Amino acid sequence: MLGPNMPLVHNVYYDLRNSSIPSMLGMMLQTAISPGNKVIHIAGDPHGENAILVEIDVGCHDLFWQSMENTKRAIGTALFTALLVSISFYGFLQIAVVRRLQRLTSIILDFRRAPADASRSNICSGRVDEIGIAEEAFRQIQNDIRAALIYRTRLAAIGMAVTKIQHDLRGTLSSVMLASDTLETSSDPEVQRILPGLLAAIDRSVELCRSSMSFAQDGVLDLNPHRFLLSTLIDELFKECHVKPPYELINQVSQELHVVADRVQLYRAVSNLIRNALEAGADQVIVSTFIKEDMLELDVADNGPGISGKIISRLFTPFMSSTKFGSSGLGLSIAREIAMVHGGDVNLVVSGPGRTVFCIRLPLPIDY
Repeated sequence: MLGPNMPLVHNVYYDLRNSSIPSMLGMMLQTAISPGNKVIHIAGDPHGENAILVEIDVGCHDLFWQSMENTKRAIGTALFTALLVSISFYGFLQIAVVRRLQRLTSIILDFRRAPADASRSNICSGRVDEIGIAEEAFRQIQNDIRAALIYRTRLAAIGMAVTKIQHDLRGTLSSVMLASDTLETSSDPEVQRILPGLLAAIDRSVELCRSSMSFAQDGVLDLNPHRFLLSTLIDELFKECHVKPPYELINQVSQELHVVADRVQLYRAVSNLIRNALEAGADQVIVSTFIKEDMLELDVADNGPGISGKIISRLFTPFMSSTKFGSSGLGLSIAREIAMVHGGDVNLVVSGPGRTVFCIRLPLPIDY
């Protein structure tokens, strides 16, 4: 159908009957880049019916402005939609994330100002996302730090009390040493038999007071290492335990094994392990040694009931008793500290009904 004012000259001609997608795209590009106000002539048959031919003339100027109007409406709709989505997303972030992070940050700052205040630890919201995981992790950190502060406070109080006691104890031991000098002149065989052990115990007590005072002042255990026979130390320790049948203490340490360590402190560490075993109900304790690479392993094995699995992970924590109720719970932590100052460690090798083994690892002498 031809209109009354249809132009006779066409700048661009599109025949939809013999066109393909690539050719149509090429003609569209050609139309877009050609200068001037062009007239486009489009011809085609609807629904593939060859009997009907439709021809349309379109001015590029009108088509351009119609496209601009459609583009403006599309851009306006897109901007409005984006604004609504942005406002909704911002509100969601504020409620679900930002406020929770602000609350968690506030709680962390409050905890920093007063870490010992247990009323500041109620932060769990029950969430299962990353914020909930962070809240639970921080709650556990709070509990760990508060437990450490409690231990530190108790240790500080005990340290102050022990320092005062040892200050007075040194004076008492001086009086005992003066009295023991008088015993040396006694001709009583029984006195002469027990006197060496008594003098050795007094000397150890004086040295222990001195080193403990030094540790309380400097924070570092003062060692006085020298070379000595380890089996002799174990024999002295067994004698001081004063055990009687059915209790049995067995020394399997080699008679030729020398160590370089602080004799008083090592005596103290091994003594703590043996006394813990006896207090736990063991009636047999065996002390033996093994050499592994450049380390000496001193095993203290007993036939007691074993250690509860509930406390094994905290076994070396101060005040965590592995034996009977009422003990201080410091023996194992003291033994480990002494071993670590020597460059070694103390570990629980095995524990169960009828067999528990602790191992003190110490560096071997250089000339061993």
